[in-house]
Amino acid sequence: MALATMQRIGDKTVLRIALLDNSSRTILIDHETTAMDVSKTMGDKLGFRSPEAYKFFGLFECKDGAVVGRALSDDELLMSVISTWSAESNSMFVFMVKLFMDTAINSDDPKLVHAFFIQAVYNVVNGIYVIDLRDALHLAGLQAHAKFGPYKPTIHKAGFLEKRIIEFIPAPLLQSKKDYNWEDAILAEHAAIMTTAEESVTQYLDKVKRLSYYGCAFFPAKQEQFKSFPHNVLLAISCQGIQIFRPVTKELLMHWKLSEIYRWGFKPGTSFYFEIKESDDGGPEYGFETSIGNRISELLTDYAMALLRELGITAAEPDAPEEAAAPEEAAVPEESEEKVDEGTLEE
Repeated sequence: MALATMQRIGDKTVLRIALLDNSSRTILIDHETTAMDVSKTMGDKLGFRSPEAYKFFGLFECKDGAVVGRALSDDELLMSVISTWSAESNSMFVFMVKLFMDTAINSDDPKLVHAFFIQAVYNVVNGIYVIDLRDALHLAGLQAHAKFGPYKPTIHKAGFLEKRIIEFIPAPLLQSKKDYNWEDAILAEHAAIMTTAEESVTQYLDKVKRLSYYGCAFFPAKQEQFKSFPHNVLLAISCQGIQIFRPVTKELLMHWKLSEIYRWGFKPGTSFYFEIKESDDGGPEYGFETSIGNRISELLTDYAMALLRELGITAAEPDAPEEAAAPEEAAVPEESEEKVDEGTLEE
């Protein structure tokens, strides 16, 4: 949707913010409205118990109306982003969890629990989380119970889910098992569940949380330093730190805790790197080829600051380094050896 086609009320523009359960909220924005402003407004609209809960969330750009893309920076102006959208596109903003911190993950606030549930479902059915057939069917049964309530044979029968299977089963499984009788299998799982809808949500989340990469944001990258690893890998950022996974299967290859990482940074459009703290003189540095190092670095900084807040440590926001503040397409000499310190957990 282009800015010119959006409805206006006075000096405000009407904007619909999508959620992962296909619902949405309507807000008013102007040329000074930032992504953080919208997150705070959405937190209020959704009724989170804690007024600070919105800090775990972010606004994500979805350019085609289907695939969720990059997270906006907190200070990014929405009008500037919208002005880049074409009138023919189905572009939108999606409000979803950005920082998977323990206090949010383990919250008993039903609004927060629902947000984590619908995001878990999104990650499962879109194949972001790798699930085998047995677990996929069990999760689908729990999801159906949470969505439709207790199984009723007069209602939940053949044809009930016929056109909605894609809402319950991971896309990779649907593609690999096209002749499988998915509806009967899901309904059988649904019929076997004897819990409340709320308990089904909890069980769904408990099962997904056991995945080694639960809560990770994945970024494709290339590496040369680890000879036993594939050239193409997935870098994962979470409150657990930095992990390296094998693409497709998401087999864990390496893990560094956030507390072990001394500094990190990026070269725009070229790479992301980080250094491990082993002594006063530093430690090994690892570099990865990626055009979105700025996004990886920014998310790692967000997690570091969130961790300090959860530990009750008051820390000043790190100064934005020149490279990190530059747009992704900024010209940076390839031969430059200048390092960019995006953040550190040391006081």
